[in-house]
Amino acid sequence: MKRKASGSGVPEGFKMTELGPLPEEWDIATLEDVATISMGQSPPGSSYNETGRGMPFLQGKAEFGSTCPTHLKYTTMPLRKAQPGSVLISVRAPVGAVNLADRTYCFGRGLAALSMRNGDNMFLLHVLRHRRAAIEQLGSGSTFKAINKSILQKVIVPCPPLHEQEQIAAILSTVQQAKEKTEAVIAAAKEMKKSLMKYLFTYGPVPVEEAERVKLKETEIGMMPEEWYVFALGETAEVKGGKRLPKGHAFADGTTQHPYLRVVDMKNGTIDRSDLRYLCESDYQTLSHYTIASDDVYITIAGTIGVCGTVPMDLDGANLTENAAKIVLGSARLDKDFLAYYLSSSEAQTQISLRTCKTSQPKLALTRIRQLPVAAPTLHLQKEIASALRVLDAKVESEQGRMEALDRLFGTLLNGLMTGRIRVNDLEVEP
Repeated sequence: MKRKASGSGVPEGFKMTELGPLPEEWDIATLEDVATISMGQSPPGSSYNETGRGMPFLQGKAEFGSTCPTHLKYTTMPLRKAQPGSVLISVRAPVGAVNLADRTYCFGRGLAALSMRNGDNMFLLHVLRHRRAAIEQLGSGSTFKAINKSILQKVIVPCPPLHEQEQIAAILSTVQQAKEKTEAVIAAAKEMKKSLMKYLFTYGPVPVEEAERVKLKETEIGMMPEEWYVFALGETAEVKGGKRLPKGHAFADGTTQHPYLRVVDMKNGTIDRSDLRYLCESDYQTLSHYTIASDDVYITIAGTIGVCGTVPMDLDGANLTENAAKIVLGSARLDKDFLAYYLSSSEAQTQISLRTCKTSQPKLALTRIRQLPVAAPTLHLQKEIASALRVLDAKVESEQGRMEALDRLFGTLLNGLMTGRIRVNDLEVEP
């Protein structure tokens, strides 16, 4: 049974409801009013397999993707089945994440399956995304949060007319599909970069058809061209650590112009500015000897080990966290970009891992960094290799910018469409 609520002090054409102002022609309802709900049940553990016998089995949110899940296991004794097109929602650890079943699945206790009786399931998927924060708050439990069927049934959702549900779902799904395509491009570019790094650090910057003619030699860090040389990093560079912030420190805003670089800021071979922090003048003076230049290479040495990159020119002189070190190139033997790429290669990462102290809090000592073997060609070839890899980095960066824009658009549309502030009922959207 659908429920209505009204009130005053709302925009013309809207009414006040338990979900806030909504268009007058919309209803609100609980999930039990509009959808069938089936809670998951785990099949016997003896029935699980990864060889494709039986029905695809989903245990919980860990198998969720952007829109549809990717199953890892099968079961020969399915107890609860979600039909294609039904909405899957995580009901424990964590609560509220949703996906759409793209086939028939057996699903375990971490999930529930919902299907609209006289509505659009894609709309239901998106409305539950919009209501996720409220659903998460309904979770209870000391070890991990969970919700049961009786709680899920009482979740309130907006109910536009069916035609408008379909239009809302079509618009949001179009943006979601654009996001998924962009994610695929980013993933492909990253995989291409890995393959290109492997090739360049084995054969050098030569055409593929000439690779067989490159004379290789075996070294402690793998095969490489005969003319490349191997040396310890400390032979040609200084390695210096950063500095912990003073006790009781509070970050200042960006008007102080003294950025402080943390490990969390070190991403994609450069510095992520999305949450950059700054020092007040007194703290900056205290830490003025622990800065990093744009000519240096950073490497993380605690927590997350071995993340490497360079600092943009406008962040030259930024203060450096104690959980990272800087590699200062004092000679023309190494190109900074080549070194950053090389240290990120699988061969170098293996060497870094071998030198990392494997304790409850992993640590890479500065002396161990100085011992790292580096394989390098002439400076001219180093620059050529770095230039080739920068092309792929630029592609990834461009696509990530597109992804961020699509995320913002999706969030704006989701909130506007689910509250009626953006209306689409006068549009003809093809299914």
